[in-house]
Amino acid sequence: MSGDVMKKTLLMLIMNKCPQRLSSRGLRSFSTLAGALIIKAFDHSERATVAMIQRGYEGNILLLKQKPLKLPGLPVSTVFMISIGVR
Repeated sequence: MSGDVMKKTLLMLIMNKCPQRLSSRGLRSFSTLAGALIIKAFDHSERATVAMIQRGYEGNILLLKQKPLKLPGLPVSTVFMISIGVR
C-alpha cells in the first residue's frame, strides 16, 4: 500500500515539474520514505526465508511419484469413490 503512495507521489512530482515541489526538504523526505521501504522489504524477505527454512525447505520442491493404477485395485477404487460421492 505504501509503495503505491510512493509511486503516485513520484509520478506527481515528475509530471508537475514544479520547482517548489522538488525542494531539498521534499527530496529528503522522499529519500527517507524510500529508504524505510527498502529496509522493510529486506526485513520481510528475511522473515519469509527464516520461516521457509524452519518448515524444512531446502531449495527444491519434493514431488510424490505417481504409480499407475493396477487392474486389481480398480474395482476397490471405484467402489470407494462411489461411496464417498465422487462423480
